[in-house]
Amino acid sequence: MKSLLRVIVIFFLISAEGISQESFWKAGLYSFFDNTEFGHSAYQIPQTMAGVRFAPEFAIEWDSVHRITAGINLLHEFGSDKVIGDYFPTAYYLFDKKPFRFLMGAFPRNYALERYPRIFFQDSITYYRPNINGILWEYSSKQLLINLWLDWTSRQTTVNHETFFVGFSGKYKPGVFYLQHFSYMFHFAGKKDPVIEEALHDNLTFLTSAGLDF
Repeated sequence: MKSLLRVIVIFFLISAEGISQESFWKAGLYSFFDNTEFGHSAYQIPQTMAGVRFAPEFAIEWDSVHRITAGINLLHEFGSDKVIGDYFPTAYYLFDKKPFRFLMGAFPRNYALERYPRIFFQDSITYYRPNINGILWEYSSKQLLINLWLDWTSRQTTVNHETFFVGFSGKYKPGVFYLQHFSYMFHFAGKKDPVIEEALHDNLTFLTSAGLDF
């Protein structure tokens, strides 16, 4: 048994020396001021959204393709007496080796949605839901881009509905011609042990286009 333990320890020491590790930190600062005041509506609240977000992160990277990141995204709204109005934990694993990229955990929203047209999401999503909680898989080459993602927005309880977004986007461009697609489905299920049964809702939004890019 002692000989086996020695072999295991030696193996891990050799493996650790063979892996190139690097640790680093970074911080993001994002400020917004959005005046959306208008006549009252049953579908949208007239308001002014303004504030600043500060997002420090610490990461460990090895073999130049694997990374584990942990941090927090803090919000201070202008005019509020609270120093921190809201916060979102950031913690995710990243595999990045061309042409593939994979993320899992709670990671910044723009990693998955930076190419999406603004018509798909209200601006307030960026201001008040800065992270995606789920996964992202992406393939990117000169001619082809494929993007798949999942954002779990609510866990089912006796009070909360089960909700999540699942999205797909892609672009094929063999030359000057291109075919492009963006879409997501919003899943809205019932509560756990509901008093009154509710219908399941799956809402789909998509935009497909083709054209020439000179």
